[in-house]
Amino acid sequence: MNVPDAGNVVEAFDLKSGAMEKWTLDGLRQNYAMALDSESHRLFTVTRKHPMLMVLDTKTGKEIARLRVAGECDDVYFDRSRKRVYVIGAEGFLSVVQQADPNHYVVLSDVASTIGAKTGVFYEKRDRMYVGVPVKGNDPAQVWTYEAED
Repeated sequence: MNVPDAGNVVEAFDLKSGAMEKWTLDGLRQNYAMALDSESHRLFTVTRKHPMLMVLDTKTGKEIARLRVAGECDDVYFDRSRKRVYVIGAEGFLSVVQQADPNHYVVLSDVASTIGAKTGVFYEKRDRMYVGVPVKGNDPAQVWTYEAED
């Protein structure tokens, strides 16, 4: 569970034992968006204070990686086939993070979007990211489409 109001914590509930653990984010706050790589036991959470992608081991709660990504993120997705994390941020770009292996990550690219666009969905079957673009001036709200590339 993501608990941003608790002041930088993710709470993990063990279904077998019933135990509750609290994993701290070591100085980062406002963790809202989360994605999961269940195969590699990795949890991805994106914080707003400071804009970081934090990778946690779901077995131990230990921090694996921390990378600077697009700020004001509402949505993050894990692309299983490419082993990539997509971070949608309102700063005007989407961050694309590549998983070299479950312990190593690198920001591949910051793809231009527009200021304020921070919500979307990754449709894995079509290799597409759909991003909601808010009304701006005389321009109506829009949905922009991005295609994942190998």
